[in-house]
Amino acid sequence: MQIGGPGQRRTAVAVCRFEKGVRYLQISFDTDNAISTFYLHSRSPVAAPTAKSEPSEPSAGREVEMGLGGWACLAAAGALPLCVFLALSRRGQGTIAADSGGKTLAERVGTPTLIVLALYSTSVVAGAITYQIGGQDVAASVQESDDQIAALESTFGAYRAPIRDGVPSAILTVVAIVFATNLCTNVLNFTAPGALILPLGFLLFAGWNQGVSIASLTASSAGSLLGFLAVLGLESGTYVLAAAAGLNAGLSFLMPARQGARSRWRGFGRGWRDALRFYAVIVGTLAAQALLEVMYVRQVLLAGGTGIPLRPY
Repeated sequence: MQIGGPGQRRTAVAVCRFEKGVRYLQISFDTDNAISTFYLHSRSPVAAPTAKSEPSEPSAGREVEMGLGGWACLAAAGALPLCVFLALSRRGQGTIAADSGGKTLAERVGTPTLIVLALYSTSVVAGAITYQIGGQDVAASVQESDDQIAALESTFGAYRAPIRDGVPSAILTVVAIVFATNLCTNVLNFTAPGALILPLGFLLFAGWNQGVSIASLTASSAGSLLGFLAVLGLESGTYVLAAAAGLNAGLSFLMPARQGARSRWRGFGRGWRDALRFYAVIVGTLAAQALLEVMYVRQVLLAGGTGIPLRPY
């Protein structure tokens, strides 16, 4: 207890233990102005959890905003699976005989991948610009609905405490769920529509939506923001590959000669064979991404957040 004279602030400091970490609760009284202030000091600014309710998402101390460094981190993480895939495709040049008239693997998959990457990147930038113009009203329009949050809560809510406590079985279970969910998203939302070419508009909407959300991000520290962007970037990179896999199959149907095929359906079939090569990289990336995401969620939980919906702590 530290007590000052008239006009001075009197401060009481207490050490409280919540969950597994130590939180320092500082209560300051200004006797002249009859003002009381409360500070909860921990690894990141959070609201003190109560016994009757779940901890809320951290709201205080959101001092780090999205900047050029954040965009660079996002781009680097997103480019990683694409670079791995393009590098591996160059090692598979001999998949079609030179006299068949077809293109090499790198030639076949390179163009669709670059087309999708350009479309997706443009839509993300457009979303960020839209946020700069419309501000929080635009950001609110792309947030998860109550039904979406309720669905996430029903799926993951039971694992919150075990993950916060670092229970291996719970962590592996949630990693498997996140992996399976993201894999299905890639197949159904990006690859299948991409094969029809025109529905790539869904990819543009997804990119715009992400651009708005990313531009509005804030965090309690640079490490928190960059960690979140690394997880998001890896997942976004798989969207590009998944859509490119579908587009490559669609183009192979329209132009079977690029596959060295004499019929459209044979070219289409070979296009889906190429898709397996895309998904070899997609599956590996999503496995690593799911583990990193769950580890990041644990940090959010340790910082006092709920992890649903996932935001930087």
